[in-house]
Amino acid sequence: MLVEGHNAKARKMPASLGFRWLLEELCVSFFVEKLRTPQLASIKRLEKAWG
Repeated sequence: MLVEGHNAKARKMPASLGFRWLLEELCVSFFVEKLRTPQLASIKRLEKAWG
C-alpha cells in the first residue's frame, strides 16, 4: 500500500501498517474535520483494505 507522509515523500508500508494509518486518518476526519488528512479515508476504503 502506498501512503503519503507529511513530508510529501511516498513510501511503501506493510498492509497492516497501511490499514492502521488509514484508520487513524478516518478518526481524525471524524473528530477534527478542519485538520484535513493527506489521504482520504472512509469506512468503504477501510473495508477494501481489510479484505
